Amino acid sequence: MSSSHLLVSTLFRRTILCICVSLAVALGAGSALADGTWFSSAGSSFNAEVRSMQELRFLETVRQGFDFSCGSAALATLLSFHYGRPTTEFEVFESMWKTGDTEKIRKDGFSMLDMKRYLEQEGLRADGFKIPAARIAKVGVAGLILLAKMDTPHFVVVIGAEGGELLLSDPARGIWNMSVEEVERLWNGVFFVVRQEASLARGNFNDSDSWGSRLWSPVDDAQMGQMMIPILHSLPLSTEFNTN
Repeated sequence: MSSSHLLVSTLFRRTILCICVSLAVALGAGSALADGTWFSSAGSSFNAEVRSMQELRFLETVRQGFDFSCGSAALATLLSFHYGRPTTEFEVFESMWKTGDTEKIRKDGFSMLDMKRYLEQEGLRADGFKIPAARIAKVGVAGLILLAKMDTPHFVVVIGAEGGELLLSDPARGIWNMSVEEVERLWNGVFFVVRQEASLARGNFNDSDSWGSRLWSPVDDAQMGQMMIPILHSLPLSTEFNTN
């Protein structure tokens, strides 16, 4: 076979593979998500693991189960993927529901104060700090923010910061990014973080795979419950974090 025919054949097989993968992703990829899918073309076989865009966006995000449970899902995301503590939304939800004001939770959703109390039960100290969104990159650990000025306020986890963009892990939409300016316009200015195990958390912040799976399209206002605003603290110094 001539070199030109070999080149055309190779390009053809690669094109067929790309088309098959794209179709599989568009259709949800079914059983291929776990086991991989075989594609054959021109006498050659290819094995590729196919994941839907929906699955990719939730690889490091705990999806919320209720319209007012973004707080419990966001906290479960923070613990599971940034502090090495696998936690389900139900575990957080059940605990905060039992110890919180259930009538207020039904109306407004969970607050940062509910989250602070839950983390204290788990042996972790956490606080909300009033800082500009641009300072989050310098803190260098994941934390929760409340997009309080949306039509319906909504908790998300900031899991990365780069080039004037913040990477968000959203219990309703998965991973997506927002400009620092847009965050400043929408949030309440409070960055809620765990004040222990900072070395572990910094190692999980700004993960390149998470940036690769982000959602590019604009995100609608999520239909979530109103959240309460905690008492604020001043921004901690780096020496205030307990790295043990």
